[in-house]
Amino acid sequence: MKRATIELVIVIAGSAGLLGACEGEPPAMSPASVSPVSTGSAPVASVAPPSAPDAGAMGMMAMGAMVMTEVDAAADSPVDAAVEVDAAVGGESDASARCSISGVVTTKPAAVAGHAVVYLENAPEQPMKAMPSTVRVDNRQMNFIPFVAAIPVGGKVTFTNSDPFPHNVFSPDGEKFNMGNISQNGAASRVFEHTGGYSLLCNLHPGMLGYVFVAPTPYFVRTDAKGHYTLKDVPMGSYRIGAWAPRHAAATVEVIVHEAEVHADFDLHR
Repeated sequence: MKRATIELVIVIAGSAGLLGACEGEPPAMSPASVSPVSTGSAPVASVAPPSAPDAGAMGMMAMGAMVMTEVDAAADSPVDAAVEVDAAVGGESDASARCSISGVVTTKPAAVAGHAVVYLENAPEQPMKAMPSTVRVDNRQMNFIPFVAAIPVGGKVTFTNSDPFPHNVFSPDGEKFNMGNISQNGAASRVFEHTGGYSLLCNLHPGMLGYVFVAPTPYFVRTDAKGHYTLKDVPMGSYRIGAWAPRHAAATVEVIVHEAEVHADFDLHR
């Protein structure tokens, strides 16, 4: 009986030492955040009995601890891998999904190039950022301000009058329209359902002239004073890109957007 009691005490002491060593280990983390620590072998050795049966039991318990540690690490690694894959895919998509088309529009006379509009005829499948679909054209000091206003099809133009006398706004182009007389500080709005250029005239002041261009898609941009343009946020793909300027025939070219920036120039003629 004395021998059986001694063996039971040794086994319990060995188990307690192993559990104490496991509790002292840090959780499985990235290699950079884990500092070298003892595996717990020393405490187990201090209580391990010299007999072969107890050593085998300790080996089985140690093997069980190793298996549990490997299973826990394996369970953590797929989560980390999934996060890394998602981040990589998202980063690649954000970096390459949208590109730019840039170039120069030339006209005769050259000054008209500063009032051109460059646009995509066929809209990409991926929507772009929301753009304003309402613009204001003011009658000011006997001029239409701005001289050229651009909107996407379905957009709205609000005509206002800042002069101390009435103005009329009408157009003989497209489906034609007449906004009637607009008094000082008055306003009148129109939704444009058809694409193309519309000249703006005033039957009270024949010298006034302006334009509204209705683009077929929300992808359009005005040129600068020298005819330069950059159409941003275009998803990769094949498109027809067009250019329009007052009193000039519109031109269209095919482009394939496949890199950060694509170049397309236009030489417009009357």
